[in-house]
Amino acid sequence: MKTVIGSAFLLSLLLLALPLFADEGYYQVKKGDTLLKIARAYNVPVEVLAEVNNLKDPGQISEGKRLLIPLLYTVKKDDTLYSLSRQFKVSLSDIQRINKLGKDQILKIGQKIYLPLPANTNLQVEQTPKLPEAFQVFWPHTGEREIYKGKISGVLIKGSKGDLIYSVSSGRVVWAGPYRGFGQIILISAANGLIYGYLGNDELLVGMGEQVEAGTALARLGSFFHPQEAKLLFIIYNPLTRLYLDPEKTMSQDHKD
Repeated sequence: MKTVIGSAFLLSLLLLALPLFADEGYYQVKKGDTLLKIARAYNVPVEVLAEVNNLKDPGQISEGKRLLIPLLYTVKKDDTLYSLSRQFKVSLSDIQRINKLGKDQILKIGQKIYLPLPANTNLQVEQTPKLPEAFQVFWPHTGEREIYKGKISGVLIKGSKGDLIYSVSSGRVVWAGPYRGFGQIILISAANGLIYGYLGNDELLVGMGEQVEAGTALARLGSFFHPQEAKLLFIIYNPLTRLYLDPEKTMSQDHKD
């Protein structure tokens, strides 16, 4: 099953999300942009975006200005504000200011903080949680699957609200946020050039710019896409051919390789 894109959904979304990583983690302000609009597009708090870019008047951003989209970092064991400052060569005071943290703030494992680095910075970050070794089937969820055909093609996976949704591949999160009618969605750009999409979530566990591994928990399932029951819409998209791929066939081929 390979279906030519019949909807502007992913095209418009990818056109918005992917240029971030083609321009070294910066966004160039266009006519009609507001800081709030840009912050929502990249799922970054507007106050963080303002602080990172030292905007004294967030209400005034000029056309053509390049804004740094900060990196969302997941705190791991033994991390401190000082160690992060030294490790990534960023100002300790900047980390504190951007995240509204005190000088002696103790970080917690799994805590999300923003670093004044481009969102496409390649960090070797330990992600949590991971799939149990006994569950190496590399599907987002173990629930019953059914083919989904329409303007968007993929596989619907049945589950329960709050279930963990796992990444089937390693790659970079190029979109993590709400999209009309689908709740919270995640798009991951994998090394094989494909985009893996997870639509219909509630709580997100990763943010834009994060590097994830296969088996990393991405989100918790919601009931937005199917209000009567929780179902994940899992899609695989080839941006070069502009085709949706059949997840069943693609995943089977991946397991063979």
